[in-house]
Amino acid sequence: MKVSKRYYPHPVLSSFSDDITEGNFKTNIKITTTKAFYTFDTDFLLTNTDILNYVNNEEACYSIHVECSDTRMRQVYQSFESHFSFEIASDKLNGKVEITPFILAAKDIQNYSNRNFHEDYAGSTFNIVKGDVVAIDEGKTFDAIKEKDELKHIPSIFTVGKFQGTDKKTPYDVDFGQTNKIVIKLSEVNFEYYRQLAQNNETAQILSVMLLLPALVSLLEQIKSDDFDYEQFEEFRWFKVIEVRLKTLGIDLTRSSDLPESAIVIAQKIIGDPLSGGLKTLFENASQAEE
Repeated sequence: MKVSKRYYPHPVLSSFSDDITEGNFKTNIKITTTKAFYTFDTDFLLTNTDILNYVNNEEACYSIHVECSDTRMRQVYQSFESHFSFEIASDKLNGKVEITPFILAAKDIQNYSNRNFHEDYAGSTFNIVKGDVVAIDEGKTFDAIKEKDELKHIPSIFTVGKFQGTDKKTPYDVDFGQTNKIVIKLSEVNFEYYRQLAQNNETAQILSVMLLLPALVSLLEQIKSDDFDYEQFEEFRWFKVIEVRLKTLGIDLTRSSDLPESAIVIAQKIIGDPLSGGLKTLFENASQAEE
């Protein structure tokens, strides 16, 4: 849920309006991850006395709204305490996750008021219902990609398709311009070969060498170039997966685009050395054929 400047039927404490002229509502959220869970440690700072009294009287509560568009997970976590933690199973989150902090009415409140209402609301009271927004803080986003599992995410950021129109006979090319996946494009003939081979588990590593490896080498060569624009890719989901993998190899693209080894060496490390596995498969198949 993205925080937007909007009008509420009653005054709300926020950074984007002067409905309530004194006090602030700020949130600090620390996110840690294990293989099984994401843990959210939240600290709320509320300096408006009247809203704080509503919370202390359990008429309003601190709330965190979590939304993941990839998995369609939407959930609100609430507490009357200014610090609380909650967990979400790892398989419930994938890709971009939006987090929005609120203070919400925990019950219907008759004659809701605040001594720091803007002068336009001076002396006014409001009837608000359970779930109405009392205060809102700027949200944040993060990408649900666990560093310990970075290798299994690599194949998922690629998709293979066919060239269309006048390019349909081009054997192979790579499109890095899509936000979710790197698109590998094949000619009609090559795509049909790929479609058949992809159904055979024994040829999976060979396909990785033939399709994924040159794509990654091309990307890494771009990263090494002087005109590489980090900001162009930093919000792309596929780029975040690769960036996480590079960090485990000691390469931080936010600090430098210099690579400690050649693009071909690093590309193999990113996808787990498919060449050795592919050569072994070819050797074993050749040996069996000779027998």
